[in-house]
Amino acid sequence: MPAEFTWRPASSRQWEDIEQLFGERGACGGCWCNFWRMPRKDYTAGKTGANHARFKEWIEGDRIPGIVGYLEGEPAAWLSIEPREAFVGLANSRIFRPIDEQPVLSISCLFVRRDFRGKGVSKKLIAAAIEYAKTTPYRIIEAYPTQTPSLPDAFAWQGIWSAFDQTGFVEVARRSEKRPMMRYYLDQKHV
Repeated sequence: MPAEFTWRPASSRQWEDIEQLFGERGACGGCWCNFWRMPRKDYTAGKTGANHARFKEWIEGDRIPGIVGYLEGEPAAWLSIEPREAFVGLANSRIFRPIDEQPVLSISCLFVRRDFRGKGVSKKLIAAAIEYAKTTPYRIIEAYPTQTPSLPDAFAWQGIWSAFDQTGFVEVARRSEKRPMMRYYLDQKHV
């Protein structure tokens, strides 16, 4: 029988679960999901502790910077989803700069706890993001996965193309051979 998957929007009630999930390294190298949210110099300087404090401030404030996924009640995964404007690094990216003026929710990061990898959690988390987006005024979700065979887990933090493809995302731009931009249209009227 498959493990029960549930999810919750990140809030102060999930803080201990997020700390347990991310561990001492903040998911990866002191990131604490700040990579796309900060100017690069501030992000790099914050790896020694400021990124952790900043992330905690977001979680404890009114901001919902993502969702937490649970398997059998255990914190298993994180997905960062917010309006694209929250990710200053995307606007400055050569390959992920905006493709149009449409308001979008951006999925900038996925993190699955090591012992839960390979169990389809990414797809479940992406489906949860779609459900979450339905509670917002946004009608488009945008993602920036990688399409590279046999990529080490540490470098798959923006998600894998196939997981997005299998959950209904479509490619809308490709400015790099292995880094497509994909969208999910909640109203499905884009075709």
